[in-house]
Amino acid sequence: MQVDKSVIDSDEIYKNYNIDKICNLNSESIITNYNIAPFADGACALVLMSEQKLKELDINPIAEIITYDNASVYPDEFPFSIPYSIEKCLKKINKSFIDYYEINELSALSVIFAMKKLNIDLSNININGGALSLGHPTAVSGSRIVMSLITVLKNYDMKLGCASINNYLGSSTSIIVENAY
Repeated sequence: MQVDKSVIDSDEIYKNYNIDKICNLNSESIITNYNIAPFADGACALVLMSEQKLKELDINPIAEIITYDNASVYPDEFPFSIPYSIEKCLKKINKSFIDYYEINELSALSVIFAMKKLNIDLSNININGGALSLGHPTAVSGSRIVMSLITVLKNYDMKLGCASINNYLGSSTSIIVENAY
């Protein structure tokens, strides 16, 4: 990235790829360095508090956490854990479907598998782009997808949404929030 007088004139995402190297990759590899989310810069802050504290401070929340859960699969099957943590959350609130999903795209395979397994329409997932287009800001991705989820719920007047992310060694975490606007 080049910065001159506070103007960014280029981006580091996918700038230095070699098309010949991509074409000669092992055709048996499903996930490669060229089809996963690139690392990116990012910053995000979330303020969480109890309902009692909200009332005490006279603050109107933007969203309410309804539930969250984790799921695990074998580490080499990591793209497939997301639908399981989503299913566990949905079961907790006795629902089979909600309005919108923000699913971290470490690879497109995670989103495609969740979409197929849970019968989610593509128009209800990552409508403003995911990590494949925005990048993967390590240690910030979880809060980024939660804020993206809350923003979509607000802007499209939706009620319930789920954010889901792959964790380390085959696990995933999902959270369901309710729009409080």
